Amino acid sequence: MISLLLGTALAQDIPAKPEPRPPVENQCEEATSVAEPCAAVAVPTSEAADMLDIEVWGDELYAHYDASLLAWKLEEESYQNEVQSLRRSVWVRAAEGLLIGFAAGYLTYSILDE
Repeated sequence: MISLLLGTALAQDIPAKPEPRPPVENQCEEATSVAEPCAAVAVPTSEAADMLDIEVWGDELYAHYDASLLAWKLEEESYQNEVQSLRRSVWVRAAEGLLIGFAAGYLTYSILDE
């Protein structure tokens, strides 16, 4: 499951930055302020379209890297769980070795004592 999610996230292509649009006929040359009847800014049409394209591109980048980050976090979590289980098994093995050592020592002592 984790490797599937990680592989899917890493296999996605990074979205390419959108190319600027050519100027539209009869658009303003530059952004200008408009004060009447309310305060506003008139932006050339192609620049406004470029800003919207960049906003969509930013959302795509966020989704791409958010999926990659989630995949890496899940992989890290699985490794942490594996490390915890290995630590537990090391202590169990150490306890088993200690018990076997005591048992062997006791048997050896009792055999030699007779």
